[in-house]
Amino acid sequence: MPLIEMSAPAGSVPDENKPALQEDLAAAVLDAMDLPKSEFFRSATRVYLSMFSAENTGTGSGGAGSGFTVTVTALSGFLDAEKNEALAGRLTGIVLGAAGLDPSHAASVWTVVHEIPEGNWAVGGGITRRAVIDTHAAAARSQLRPAGSR
Repeated sequence: MPLIEMSAPAGSVPDENKPALQEDLAAAVLDAMDLPKSEFFRSATRVYLSMFSAENTGTGSGGAGSGFTVTVTALSGFLDAEKNEALAGRLTGIVLGAAGLDPSHAASVWTVVHEIPEGNWAVGGGITRRAVIDTHAAAARSQLRPAGSR
């Protein structure tokens, strides 16, 4: 399912905010992909936070790096330009909130979306197929519906 990797300067996100940050990033990506936030999809979404010390971050001009990068890797076909733009805005808000920064720092958050063509993503030694994901999503949606609703 989706893979989310966030890199940031060490100390930029308080440790106590990291669990909620990971959950919020996952929820935002699942929403953008129109996948249910069932236990199956939440547990199949990987979120890695990498915090780098000042000497290990920088810019191409030799300056100190101070920004955040959120990289989303997903199977092709779930996202498009419109969804990516909405996702970037939501991820930016989540990161700024976790870091305790106001919206004036929005340019410090970069979002990169990689879409992997079907046949190029494997889990457990087998290729991940869109049809299988759609089957799991339909099953999860039917379980998440309140009793008596269609």
